[in-house]
Amino acid sequence: MSGIDLFGLGIDGFGFGGAGGPFPDSVTYGFAFTGDTVTETQTTPHLTQTITFTQQTGNAALYQITAAVPFGAAFCAPFFSGNASVTYGFAGLGSAAVTETITTANETITLSYSAESGNASLYQISSETIVPGTTAGSVSYSFTESNGSVTGLTETVTRGSFSNSFALTITPTAVFTIGSGTISESFASAAGYDTLTFTSSGSGYVISSETANFISQGTATTALDINPFERAEFTISNGVVTAADWVGRNGTTGVVASNSHVSYNLLAPGYVQETVTYGSHSHFALFAEGSGGNGIYTEVASGSGSTVDLVGLQAQLAHLPAAVAALL
Repeated sequence: MSGIDLFGLGIDGFGFGGAGGPFPDSVTYGFAFTGDTVTETQTTPHLTQTITFTQQTGNAALYQITAAVPFGAAFCAPFFSGNASVTYGFAGLGSAAVTETITTANETITLSYSAESGNASLYQISSETIVPGTTAGSVSYSFTESNGSVTGLTETVTRGSFSNSFALTITPTAVFTIGSGTISESFASAAGYDTLTFTSSGSGYVISSETANFISQGTATTALDINPFERAEFTISNGVVTAADWVGRNGTTGVVASNSHVSYNLLAPGYVQETVTYGSHSHFALFAEGSGGNGIYTEVASGSGSTVDLVGLQAQLAHLPAAVAALL
């Protein structure tokens, strides 16, 4: 986001909800429900976790954890059985879209699961939203606006009678929408995009909700992994990349020196692959020009080897909001 990540906002970052997690393509979920019991199974490449939820006797719409086989007890302990202040709700069980709502004393977390296209009994997280229980807090934000656009963002942290303010770097892919008493910010983030909603509070703003939207890799062999601060400009002549410049956070540029280990290849209009090779080992980074056509390319994937599934990657990029995709 704007210079800080979601774990520095004064409320919980994205992580374990019921069995939520920030890595949708490496984690699958299954749901079984009989009578007053829901069993949620989380499977990772290395571990399986099972959580059993039982309906409350006084409210059949709410559940509590009655048994769990965790993979990280210290991390997950607040959500285990015996914690009566945490309740769970489920919607859409048995359908292609399941929603799990976790309510704690401090926040409400909503996890949306979508069934896999190849296996309707397995799900992946498509989004996770956190709403604080109160908008009051020790962290607030102020915005600098010009001609209806946000041009600056400042974070103020207050501890007792002491306050410190910091100017935050706005992510190059950030899109702001100014409303009446609210400002929303959407930006590309790794395998998807995030949206923050700021609500007016006193003389500033506080975050009233934060949502991470995950784009599934599907059958693509190259995973979307956007790094919005890794940007470059390329000189291209007759389909050949002849020069490269890096683009700094403040828009300054510098020439990338030629190197016998580094090569650039125009895979398709708007897509340049950088390949670094030492001996028999190669590593690639793929840069994409935003649909806005400003000549700046952003790193959207990287990995070992030199083969890129461009079609699969383009299918993932197509799920970004148009306004965010334009700023890549």
